Amino acid sequence: MGLSQGGLLARYMAEECEMPGKVRNVLTMGGPHMGVDAIPGCFTGVLCDIVNFMAKQVVYTSFAQNWFAPAGYFRNVQRYDDYVQGSTFLPALNNEQATGGEFSELRKNSFSNINQAMLVMFEQDSVIYPKESAWFQSLAEDGKTVLPLNATAFYQDDYIGVKSLNEAGKIQFVSIDGDHLQFS
Repeated sequence: MGLSQGGLLARYMAEECEMPGKVRNVLTMGGPHMGVDAIPGCFTGVLCDIVNFMAKQVVYTSFAQNWFAPAGYFRNVQRYDDYVQGSTFLPALNNEQATGGEFSELRKNSFSNINQAMLVMFEQDSVIYPKESAWFQSLAEDGKTVLPLNATAFYQDDYIGVKSLNEAGKIQFVSIDGDHLQFS
């Protein structure tokens, strides 16, 4: 699976899948929980600036969303409304859409009722930008500064229960020195 789809798949299962029993623990390795803001491996430099600018112009089109799975993880904070309306995956998983209702509450209750979560971030991640997305951290509106976890509406309003889990001491934030999914 590319772009840490496994990490978000684990969350998806914990939040949305009806199954016998209950998901008790969630481990994600470099998962882009708060999305990505750049093409993997192309974070800096003039050419990457051009490539990422172009990607941000088309990422929320139905063509990109339907044909390129990683487009569902792209979270452009400078075009937040376009992201919420146009992205087919992450805004729903993060309860960022203003639909509310029973399904949003079910998603939040399911995730916030796990026993433990371990969120692993890779210090030299060349796939996930910002790498702190693995810890549910997001870029500020300037598109450059990474906000502390508790400085976002996602956390403060407890969209999926991350705040509840964290305050109960049920989340381990682990940092591994290395590139994306590179560890021994």
